Amino acid sequence: MVKEISSGFNWAQAAGVLWLIAAVIGTIYKQLHPLITTKINSEKNGQVKQALQLADQLAAVIVPEMAVMAGLSKAERKKEAIRFLSDKLMANGFKISQETLSATIEKAYQEYKHVTQGDNHLPTADASKSVTPKQSAGTNTPQQSSAHGK
Repeated sequence: MVKEISSGFNWAQAAGVLWLIAAVIGTIYKQLHPLITTKINSEKNGQVKQALQLADQLAAVIVPEMAVMAGLSKAERKKEAIRFLSDKLMANGFKISQETLSATIEKAYQEYKHVTQGDNHLPTADASKSVTPKQSAGTNTPQQSSAHGK
């Protein structure tokens, strides 16, 4: 009888240790799972951010080249720029949707137009002042003379 009670206690002790191990593993999992998930998501976000930065840089390179190609229509130029961008990103191991690539190309084109003064839709600081042909022909306007270091 004592032997049976002793073996019962041994079994309970072994089962208790197993339950303790299971509880510790479960607790560790519950504590670490959100941290691991957050780390994985931040790594993915870092990769996406890197891909978008590369896309912006590549678009800034290809847009000026495509903008001067008079042999292609505007739609063909944009399509070719998107294809170029997609190919270069794929070669670097990044996959970005066509909509995002299209928006990136459009953004780069708008920046290109603004830098080269090709967009007449930009508001100017002196929009209220109109330049007459006489002023632009030979006399310095206040804006011109300040640009020359007056």
